[in-house]
Amino acid sequence: MMKTVQSFAGLLTAMLCLFTINLSAQDGPPVGPTTTIEFEEAVYDFGEVEEGVRVTQVYTFTNTGDQPLICSNARGSCGCTVPQWPREPIAPGETASITVEFNTKNKLGKRNQKVTLTGNTDPPQTFIYLTGQVARADGDESEITVGSN
Repeated sequence: MMKTVQSFAGLLTAMLCLFTINLSAQDGPPVGPTTTIEFEEAVYDFGEVEEGVRVTQVYTFTNTGDQPLICSNARGSCGCTVPQWPREPIAPGETASITVEFNTKNKLGKRNQKVTLTGNTDPPQTFIYLTGQVARADGDESEITVGSN
C-alpha cells in the first residue's frame, strides 16, 4: 500500500513539473527562427463611455520579418480585457488582426488596459493598449472608484 502511494505521489509530481514547464514555455523566449511585427495602431483611445459598455477594437498588424509569424498567446491585463488572436501562422508580409473586448462593468475612472501578445518575434512580447474614461451610468448614484483593473 505504501509503495502504491509513493508511486502515485511520484507520478503526480512528474505531471505537475511537465505542466509547469509547458505553461512557462508559452511566454518565454521563442524557440527557432524569429520575425518582427508591426501594428498599424498599438494604442486605441475609446474616449469616454458609460459603465457597462463593452468596448471592442480590432488591431491590425503585419509580419514585417522574413519568417512565418506564430502568435502563441495573448493575455489581457485583467479578466475584463479579452483578446482573440490568430492561431494560424502569418506569412512574411501578410497582415492579420487581434480583436480585443473590454467589459467596463465595475471599471469606473481612467483606464489603460494592456494586452500582451507573445510570439516568435524579437522581442518575444508586444503590447497593445485600450485607453479612455469610464463614467458612471446615468441614474447610478453609487460612489466612483478608480482602479487599474
